[in-house]
Formats: sequence, C-alpha cells, structure tokens
Amino acid sequence: MRQPKYYSASNIGTFFQDKEDYYLKYLSDFKVRDPQSPAMALGSAFDARVKAFLYPRYVGDGNPAFEFDTLFAAQVEPQNRDVLLETSKIVYKAYVESGSLTRLCKILDRSENIMMENRLEADLFGIPFIGYPDLSFDLDGEPWIFDYKVNGYFSKNGIGPKKYYSHIQAGLNNTGKPIRGNKTSHKDALIRYQSEVPYCANHGFEEVDPKWAFQMMCYHFMKGVPTDKRPMIGIEQISCQPNKIRVVNIRGMVSAPFVTEMERKIKHVHKVVTTVIDGYPHIFENLPKRENDLLCQTLDGVQGIANNTDVEKFMNSYEKKKFGY
Repeated sequence: MRQPKYYSASNIGTFFQDKEDYYLKYLSDFKVRDPQSPAMALGSAFDARVKAFLYPRYVGDGNPAFEFDTLFAAQVEPQNRDVLLETSKIVYKAYVESGSLTRLCKILDRSENIMMENRLEADLFGIPFIGYPDLSFDLDGEPWIFDYKVNGYFSKNGIGPKKYYSHIQAGLNNTGKPIRGNKTSHKDALIRYQSEVPYCANHGFEEVDPKWAFQMMCYHFMKGVPTDKRPMIGIEQISCQPNKIRVVNIRGMVSAPFVTEMERKIKHVHKVVTTVIDGYPHIFENLPKRENDLLCQTLDGVQGIANNTDVEKFMNSYEKKKFGY
C-alpha cells in the first residue's frame, strides 16, 4: 500500500466524497488514473488560453512553458485536443466579450507579485501539502488567489451561475454571437469593496461552493498567509447553459468556522491514512475493520479473491456509500 508524500485539496475532498475512489487513487499499489473527461479538458484548454494572454503581459520573462501551444499540449490529453482546440476558442471569446478579462486586467495592472501556476509546497496544520494556484497576486499589500472554473458546456442542461456573485455578464449564444446580459450582483449579496474590487460581504465563500473555498484557502495558507487571516478569493466562473454562456465574477472570504473545519478534516484524513493496522488503514469508517480490509483487498485486485467465500459474501451484500463533503 502506498502513502501520499503530499496531500492536496483534491485529496482531502475525495476522501469525504468517495472512499473507494480515494483508496484507488491515493493508497492502492494498483494505482488508477481516470482519463481526462471533455469537461475537465475544456477547463484546462480555457485556462491555457487565459494564461497565454496574461503571462507575457504581467510576468514577461519569456518562459516558453506559458505559450499557448505548450500549455495546451501539457494540460489537455491527446484524445480531447481536436474538439477542445475549437471549443476553448468559443469559451475564451465569451470571457473576452463579457468584459471580465478587461476587469481582471484592471486589477492586475495595480497588483504586485503576480504568479501563475506556481508550485506550492508547505505544511498545512503540520501536514505536507502541494498545490498549483491558477493566479495569485498582492493588491495594496493584501494577498489574493484567483481561479477559473468552466461549468456545464458538455452537459445537456448546462450548469447555472453560483450564488452571491459580485458581477454577471452574458458573453455569447450558441452560435458564437455576443449577447447582452445583466451586469448586476446577486440579489442576496451585500456588496462591499476592497481596493476598489467588489465582493460579497454577507456570505462566506463556502456558501458559494465549499470545495472551491477549501481549494483556494489551501493555496493561501501554503503561500504563508496566517490561518487566522481571511484573505480574498476570486473565481471566474464560465457558466454554460443552452444558448448562452455567462461569465460570473465571484469574490469573497471564508468564515472563521470554515477554517476550523478545514483543519479538522485535514488532520482527520492524515490520521486515518497513516494509521495502518494489519496492512491497511481503516479508510471505510462505516465498516468494521475486518470488512474494511476485505474491501481494500478487493479493490487491489488480489489474486484468488473470488474464491474466498467470506469476501464473496461480503461483497454481495456491500452497498457502496457516498460520504458528503
């Protein structure tokens, strides 16, 4: 059985969402890596286009790793490249037409210490973590983390905007033509300003999306932000639904209880994974230890497992359970 050298936001999230997936991805000697889905690939292809524009403008060190062709080849798996090369153009055009790229540039024009896709390694609550934030910078001496999320393009009904946004703007319809849209904040968002940037002040960012909040705060803490500080988070959500692509600017801060819960989850996962008894950690916490070990063996694909009547009986009665994040 393997032990993670580093933990990450996705590692912790998978533990609470799908224990079987967690075991196969992070612990089993028979490592499983799922192929990149078109939806995941679109986010990576869009990310490549944005960074290829921003990097020479704000970092400008001539690093060929941030040229579009290089980024696209590195981030998009071969089976997705033909489709995503064109599709990512549509999504990127929507981002530009919405005015969101211009708004982001106005922020970056006033910022310092701008970094993109930098590798972070640090102990988080005493546990080794790794991460690669899309975009980080300091604005008026305060740290910011930004990320891009493309949602719903390959879904039949699409995915709508998250709540509590500070700005929403329609970009394109499904023919690629610009369309008008509202420029207002979410109806339940109390808008305040930090360094002239609007953000939602009456809802913690975890109310927008707890996974996004968890990921972004991990980046902040790995960059050295004290865990008792609540720095700003920014998400550029590309919300794709039938006949419209909208760009949603979401800005805000997490609550103090959310950070307390982050610490609890991270320490819990580390304790469970590193407590190995009889060859296996008690990863499936809803099962007795013996049944946990049998399930781990089955997931490992142990030779002759089907002939073991105890295991076979257990597997026939076992109902896979999801564990809420």
